[in-house]
Amino acid sequence: MLISVHVALLSGQSASITTWDESPVEALRQTAQKELGVGIIRLISELGAVLQGTSTLRQAGLTHGATVGAIVRHAEVVSTIGAFALLCEDGTVVTWGDADFGADSTEVQEQLKDVQQICGSDGAFAALLADGFVVTWGDEDFGGNSSAVQDQLVNVLELQAFGVAFAATLADGTTVCWGSQSIQTKLQDARRISASNGACAIIKDDGSVVAWGHAEYGADTSRVSDQLRDVQHIQATWTGAFSAIRSDGTVVTSRF
Repeated sequence: MLISVHVALLSGQSASITTWDESPVEALRQTAQKELGVGIIRLISELGAVLQGTSTLRQAGLTHGATVGAIVRHAEVVSTIGAFALLCEDGTVVTWGDADFGADSTEVQEQLKDVQQICGSDGAFAALLADGFVVTWGDEDFGGNSSAVQDQLVNVLELQAFGVAFAATLADGTTVCWGSQSIQTKLQDARRISASNGACAIIKDDGSVVAWGHAEYGADTSRVSDQLRDVQHIQATWTGAFSAIRSDGTVVTSRF
């Protein structure tokens, strides 16, 4: 059935798009990009839920006259130790710097289209595409080669980078890691991951928190370890402050 869906930006600009209710959300996003003339990362329902690109409009609960919000992509620069990557507003990526640290993206450049997110470890880059797949390049010791887990990197929602590894959060809530084997071992039971400039903290399946890295960047949890139980969410600042939200709604915050 043909339906009309309104796609709105925070600026107030909007477009009314007529399409079939069996069309995928991804097709709606691409059409909205053309109509509005901006790069769109994700579409959000009126209830605030992220609409999965592989779902049909009907499966996403969109009916005639529905309005969805659009998150616009802005230019962003990320870096490794010796290279830079620019995510352009059109979803392409430009790299420069030392080839040993990820500056040479020649082999994957054809894949770097409609990129939604990019992040860098110490020596490699990872890019999240609009279709939920991931492209990596750079030094494989720093996560530049994701071939061992490529079949698992499907419907990825978010990427995070660590010094020598990457982690991807999937739509089903699971986490896939690659890069340094020692880091992969630490992250394998992670339900949620967050990292500062020099430390990493994970929520394990039992709700406990494990952190490692440099103490001055938040790796030392000893002062609050007895409070880090039944944790549901954790977030770090780049400078090393961590906040954890427990299931009862209380917040534990500290430079762990």
